[in-house]
Amino acid sequence: MSPSVTMSTAQQLFQGINIGNGEEGLITYMRTDSTALSQDSLYEIRNFVKKSYGDNYHSERKFKTISANAQEAHEAIRPTSIRRTPESIKKYLIKTDKNGSTNDRQFRLYDLIWKRTVASQMTESQNKKTTIITTSYDEKYKFKSDYDELVFDGFKKLFPEKKVDGMPDVVQNEEISFDFFNKEQKFTQHPPRYSEASLIRTMEELGVGRPSTYASILNTVKEKKYIWVINRSIYLSPIGNALVEELNKHFAKSVMDYKFTEKMENDLDLISNGDLKRSEFVKTFWSNFEPIKNNYEKMAEENPRNPSDYNFIRTNIICSSRTPCINSETGKDFEENDPPLGKKSLNPSLEKLPRMVWIRFRNNRGDGGFLACEDRECKVTADESAWAGFGRRRNRSIEALKNSMKEKSIH
Repeated sequence: MSPSVTMSTAQQLFQGINIGNGEEGLITYMRTDSTALSQDSLYEIRNFVKKSYGDNYHSERKFKTISANAQEAHEAIRPTSIRRTPESIKKYLIKTDKNGSTNDRQFRLYDLIWKRTVASQMTESQNKKTTIITTSYDEKYKFKSDYDELVFDGFKKLFPEKKVDGMPDVVQNEEISFDFFNKEQKFTQHPPRYSEASLIRTMEELGVGRPSTYASILNTVKEKKYIWVINRSIYLSPIGNALVEELNKHFAKSVMDYKFTEKMENDLDLISNGDLKRSEFVKTFWSNFEPIKNNYEKMAEENPRNPSDYNFIRTNIICSSRTPCINSETGKDFEENDPPLGKKSLNPSLEKLPRMVWIRFRNNRGDGGFLACEDRECKVTADESAWAGFGRRRNRSIEALKNSMKEKSIH
């Protein structure tokens, strides 16, 4: 589920679900990043674990959040009653509409919250590790194999793992033969792109935003076309890149500093505790911020950016009726998994061919965008999701663009 869908589903569980005796709130307040559990809930979890799994499965533990400026005023997100197991209320949390489609979001989220809460007060699992070292006859090569055997499942009782191949039945000094060798060469990979989930984890660690704001933050930057999310990977758009460059250039030591939110939270705490006057705080902040703001406004008036540099972007999709939707980077069909904003064309001949251009504009619904051939005589247009989209919508848009090129392209 996306962050916005998850938060919306959590809101439903918090507000109340009819489970046979009227609506009842199934989870505690969900807009918090606290890890604290009340003594009443710890007592209830302890009794449930000991009764359901045995005394050796319980281990009372307290956790400290790694998130900067965590909101500790509330409890951690937990079920309002541990005795209300996911299976016992499953039929109330899975909805079926009149078309026969099933929606199990409420059940899946409640199941996750319940299991994570109970598992937090269960003992660690225990593994037995065995290492087998095999030596060739000439002792030139050594092969090492490690095997982990689960001897006590502990909290994994709630999260059973897939069974893996066990340790082979061998004894010391036994001769063995290999059926085949699988040679594999590995290279250092660049750090993976952020996904929405990994970006939220990083925001938590840096103290940027709150659980209640993560979904709206991501929705805003996507709607404004500052980023594109394709196959769960985040790509910075030209507009987003220009915005980040400008903000970092002039506000890196103020509002664009990761520590800004943390300092702001600390100052607000001092104000609420009476240790800092609000008027002094506002005066100090504004005296530092106003000169930067005025200087930036002056620069923007004297040397404005050309909107065409960011609102008309040449894509890597070649417009052609004979070979529609060729990717200039690869020379092959533009596919659903291809990222936008690629590198240079595969060769000079592909570089010269007409491309689809991404055009951004303002419409009644906010920011819009579409694709059009850079040759104005050509009437080929398409939904922007063909170039910068994801999932089935992008796949459908690519197919529609291919058909449009076959019918309308003059190239």
